[in-house]
Amino acid sequence: MASNWPREHTHRIMLPGRSRHTPSSAFERYLDWRRQSSTCEVAYRRWATAGSSRDGATAFAAYTAALDREEQAAALYEAAVSGG
Repeated sequence: MASNWPREHTHRIMLPGRSRHTPSSAFERYLDWRRQSSTCEVAYRRWATAGSSRDGATAFAAYTAALDREEQAAALYEAAVSGG
């Protein structure tokens, strides 16, 4: 049976001044940020084409909520790559 030593123990290696996050954690944060960014783009397009009706107000609320989620995902990604 092959050993998983390099992958199994990599998360335990700590360098001075480096993040506690593993590279895979940072990559997962990146992927989440990209998903939220795409969702935000879709919400913007829906709002931009909704017009000035009640649907427009609902679409705008969905867009601002998507912006908030995208901002939060971006902050988590920044923390993962900067060591925060």
